[in-house]
Amino acid sequence: TVFYMLLFGVLAWIVYLLTEKRWKEAMYMMLVPYLWHAANVLFLSGFNHGNYEYYVIIFTSVILFFPHKEFFAKVTLVMLYVMSTFAKIHPAWVAGSYFTNLQTGLPFFPDWSIPFWTNVVMLSEMMLAWFLLSKYPVLQRTALVFFICFHLYSGILVEYRYPATVLPMLLVLFGPWYRWTPPPLTKRSMVGWGMVMMLIFLQLTP
Repeated sequence: TVFYMLLFGVLAWIVYLLTEKRWKEAMYMMLVPYLWHAANVLFLSGFNHGNYEYYVIIFTSVILFFPHKEFFAKVTLVMLYVMSTFAKIHPAWVAGSYFTNLQTGLPFFPDWSIPFWTNVVMLSEMMLAWFLLSKYPVLQRTALVFFICFHLYSGILVEYRYPATVLPMLLVLFGPWYRWTPPPLTKRSMVGWGMVMMLIFLQLTP
């Protein structure tokens, strides 16, 4: 539609502003697609969306409104990996029956190996994800390579939307330009830490 083509034009203009290092203008322009996406997900569609749609809102909120953007964007992505395991701590995932009951199973892997791989994914999202924040290159790159492979493979099962949402953030925050960011412990950082606590609370709320 015309409306979405206009939004596409706004996104293209944001990219141009970023290449010109006109950061403030890019941030103001980013409010347009951000507000539309948030309104569509939270109000216009009755919350009938996958979790990854909320990821976009969370990431963009950190980038637009939070101090210490780089650190809290990194922590947010890691926390989303960790919290995704809460729903997977279930006999169907631990035993692998979630996938063995599918017609396709796990593509490229024999059925007998499915319990092993499902538990590898759960443990990696729960524990290995923290090494994305490491100052030690070997640990950090090992975690990065695992999650890149995970997202590329997951596209076979969940189609492109989830990896297309998370993989770019993964590469930008933890890829070739990665630098270790010390945790901020200032008054300004309280907003970011509060957001982290809120994410944990919402995840634990039935």
